[in-house]
Formats: sequence, structure tokens, C-alpha cells
Amino acid sequence: MQEVAKVKPVSGKLISFLVMQAGIDIKGKEMVGAKGLKKVPRYPDILPKQKVIKIEKKPVADRDVTFLVKAYLPRVIIVEASVDIDDFFDGRTQTVKGEVLDECHKVISEYKCDERFEEEYSIHCISNYEGNPEEIISTYRGHIASMLKNEIAALDDETIKQTLATYLKYAKDDTAFFDWDGAFLFDSRGDFDSEIELLEIANIQLLKLRILDDDLNHRLEKMTQLLHRRHGPVLFRSREVRRIIGEIIMLRSDSILDSESIEREIKLIGDWYSARLYDIISKKFFLEAWKSRIDKKLSTLADVYSMASDNLSISLSSRLEFAMIVGWLILLVGYFFLFYFEVIAVVR
Repeated sequence: MQEVAKVKPVSGKLISFLVMQAGIDIKGKEMVGAKGLKKVPRYPDILPKQKVIKIEKKPVADRDVTFLVKAYLPRVIIVEASVDIDDFFDGRTQTVKGEVLDECHKVISEYKCDERFEEEYSIHCISNYEGNPEEIISTYRGHIASMLKNEIAALDDETIKQTLATYLKYAKDDTAFFDWDGAFLFDSRGDFDSEIELLEIANIQLLKLRILDDDLNHRLEKMTQLLHRRHGPVLFRSREVRRIIGEIIMLRSDSILDSESIEREIKLIGDWYSARLYDIISKKFFLEAWKSRIDKKLSTLADVYSMASDNLSISLSSRLEFAMIVGWLILLVGYFFLFYFEVIAVVR
């Protein structure tokens, strides 16, 4: 990165979290509600309740790091690590971030999570300034853009411009930048709870959509194999197809309805800060694109189910007709032998 003339160290708190789906039953000490929504009315039960699993402190990279392990029921686990940073732009923050996230993986390993699916995210919270943070942003814009993208190399000016184009302001002295891998939050009052909460929710939504997408892939592949299977009773294959479709419908209902209920409640707040914030995050995470992709796969599955039903129905119908013909032939042969024996009896 290019050298910049430092005005003074820009300190703050780094919040890095890891989101995964647990493979075991979760037990916790207490249920807690959302931390609160920034600059909005207090709407109860908008965000899902969390279950605190444990809180512990560990030394990481010669720093004291607090790890908060919590669950969004029924099975989503979050390890949220917070550490004080003396100077975000001294070139060591990325190393600290990597070591902290590595420790998050160790903490979460006891919950037997599926290692194929995880979401990592880091939030850089800065509050030790006065007035508008524009001077800090202007001075360290290249560093901020690189850290948002979790990139060590210096970025091109156009990339920096595009990265910092996604931001949100509410008061004169705050600014929030968001990207796929991280966020930079400036607030002189240190009010970061609402952003952290919504960023975790968005990562949970992304994780669930990725898991659902992968599950649909496996089920579509299984159904295709089932349709190409030549052996086994048709009736049993038909039942298996219907069972798979039933599982897909339940999976779709549980995942999508849960996701849409959260988004609906957040959007009910209207033009308030949190609603606009969540809209920006959703676009950055391409949540709508994921949903569209899943909808297309569900549509494909519906077409496959229709073809499978028609194919199995025709096959079953053909076999029943063949069985009826064979039955009639057997009956005719029986009548022929009966007639033959009666004729022989009369002749004798």
C-alpha cells in the first residue's frame, strides 16, 4: 500500500465473526433479544432471539480477545470475537484479523459444523474522532478499500472508488462502508450495535441460502438417478419421487419463510436507518440473486416431478394394461381347456 502521512493513530475495535450450522443439539445459558436497532422505534421480536452459549477471553496475536459464542435457534452458531486495535492502518490489522478468525474456527469446531458452509465477516469500528470522519476517510481511503475486500495488495484507484461508493450516513459525524468481506463503521458515539446485529443476520441468511441451494442440487441429482433407474417396482419408485418432493417442499417452506419473515419485519420500519442498511447489505451479499437461483431450481424440480409423475403413471398404466391382457389370455386358455375336457367327456 502507498505511504500516507499519519495525523494520529486511528484506534478502535475489530469485530470478526464466523457463522456456521451446528451438527449437534445446542444448549445455552440464556435467551437474549436483539441488541437494539439504531435510530429506530423499538419494535419487539423483529430479529430472532439468540441463545448465549459461552463467553471467554483468550490471548491471540499478543492481544486479549473476547469470544462470544451464541446460537440463532435452532442450529446456527456464531462465534463473535472482539479485540481492541491501537492503529487500524499500521499494517498489522490484517494479520490480527486472520489469527482471530483462525481461533474462531477452533472455538466452533466442538459443535461439529459442516465445514463446507461458513461465512466470515469483519467489522472495523472507529469512534475516537471529533466532527466529520471525512479527513480519516480521505487520508486512508486506499487502506479502507483494501481492508473491506480483505486484500493485502494496493488497489487500483477505480477499484477504490467503486468499493467506497457503497456507504450510508445518518448523522453528520457518522459513515458506514460495506462490502462482501467486511465493513468500516465510523460513529463518534460508538453506537455500532445495530450494524453488527444486521450484518450477522444477513450472513445467516446467506448461509441458509447456500445450504438450501446445495441441498436442492443433491435432491435434483437423486431424483434424476431415480428416474433413470430401470429396476424395482414402478409403484415404489413413484412413492419415492413423491417423498423427495415432499421433503423439498418442507425444506423450502422452513428456510424461505423464515428468511422472508425477518426481511418483512425489518422493511416494515420503512425509511429508518436499519431498513436502508439491510437493503444495502442484501445487495452486497446478492441475497436476491441467491433466492432467484433457488426459485429456478425449485421450478426445475417441479417440471421434473411433473415429467416423473407422467412417466411413472404411463409406465404403471401400461403395465396394468399388459397384466390385464395376460389375465384375459390365461382366462381364455382356461376356458379352452375346460371346453376341451367337456367335449372329451361327451365323446366317451
